[in-house]
Amino acid sequence: MSLGIDIGTTSIKICYIDKINNVNFSCSKVHNSTIKNLPSSYHEQDPHKILETIIYLIKNPPIQFNKIESLRISGQMHGIILWNSLTNRKMEKCSNLITWMDERYDDTFLKYIRKKTGGSLSISKGYGLGTLLWLAKNNLSYIEEFNRCGTIMDFVCCYLKNNFDDVFITDQNAVSWGFFNETSNNFSFDTLHRLFPKNFFGNSMVLPDIVTAEKTIGHTIETSSIIGLPNDIKIKASIGDLQGSLSVVNLNNPTLFIIIGTSAQISFILPDKLEIIEKLKEINLLVRNKFISNYSAWTGALMNGGNALTKITNLICNLYSDIMSIDDTQKEEMKERIFWEKLLSISPNITQIKKYGLLFEKLFLDERSNSIIEEKYLNKGLFVCGLREDTSINDIFSSIAYKIVENMHNIISTTTLLSMGISKMVLVGKADTPLFKNLIIEFYRNQTILDLKETFPGSVSIDSALGSAMFDEIISFKSL
Repeated sequence: MSLGIDIGTTSIKICYIDKINNVNFSCSKVHNSTIKNLPSSYHEQDPHKILETIIYLIKNPPIQFNKIESLRISGQMHGIILWNSLTNRKMEKCSNLITWMDERYDDTFLKYIRKKTGGSLSISKGYGLGTLLWLAKNNLSYIEEFNRCGTIMDFVCCYLKNNFDDVFITDQNAVSWGFFNETSNNFSFDTLHRLFPKNFFGNSMVLPDIVTAEKTIGHTIETSSIIGLPNDIKIKASIGDLQGSLSVVNLNNPTLFIIIGTSAQISFILPDKLEIIEKLKEINLLVRNKFISNYSAWTGALMNGGNALTKITNLICNLYSDIMSIDDTQKEEMKERIFWEKLLSISPNITQIKKYGLLFEKLFLDERSNSIIEEKYLNKGLFVCGLREDTSINDIFSSIAYKIVENMHNIISTTTLLSMGISKMVLVGKADTPLFKNLIIEFYRNQTILDLKETFPGSVSIDSALGSAMFDEIISFKSL
């Protein structure tokens, strides 16, 4: 039996599967770990709350599992957490998780990095090593108490093996931190030494060792009483949430994945054939990610996805509470009702949207690739045209959903996908709700929806937790 754990920006998901990939049990829980009252450009989460949620889910399944052989964690690829190698399970010497949504280093800082590096290495806002560089330049005294770093998944692996000294990161996730050299399959230390303070990586900070996803990086130690996991379970190297989500289909059948969670992604896996690589490299908004040997995961990622819906929900609730003078508890209850009961069940009228819908020129977060919009709208926030006094909640959410799906379709067209042999798609997360589903069908008319719920009837959702539990099968496929 294998256990998959996914550490998302909003929630934790776990999934148990047997040797023939039957789902024995899966569940999820919101971790509510985001730190409040920070500067608006900061986005941090409390690792204690993340661990507490993981432990709660593992310790409270409805049935007992005693034959778990291995576990693998997936999650946020870009974020970074710092800690001291002498820390223990009390986690007294660790920072908050600084997530992929963090924007504390601005365009000026990015231009400084690109000038120093010649623009040869990929780096964007929210990338782990970019965040670490900003801290080293602006708050060195804060990070001097730490000497290790990793993704939140790497940190949880250290917790499970009760060893916070030896840290491993997969090449999948290392790429997502930036400053990665594809040729050496390692961080570009020559560049890092030029950018960071002298001897920073010799005396102050040790970067994780880079491994491939096949590697077993340790075993659970003294976890039975604390967490509810048997001791001596193999801990496999952590993977990105993207790679986890894509691991639920056979590699022989290229499939499009439309994933809408906190952000939004359009992704697919194809073999590393020269003609495919050359054609897809011409699409500027598409990024080639590591998957396994001889296969790449191609992705177009949006900053705005479910988070845009959450932010507009917060805006509406805040305005209403100001007028009606309701307390915070009532406001939170109202958010839950709007977001879960009403918002995602809206079925947009596509004809109505095209004719009378609101025009969202910019959603809340700057898209990494949208330089025209960023230059036009220098201020942060939402830019919308067409609001009327009779504009309804349905109009607002339908138009935002339309904009998100339109942004995804602008990355790669359905015609190009068909030319790559991709004619089926899987909808993951909020993409499989009434709010988004019909819009996706409208934009991707040549794609047939593949319903994996029939394949995995025991899973609460087709997600990265399931893919993490199944990832060894992907590795086995490679060796055939």
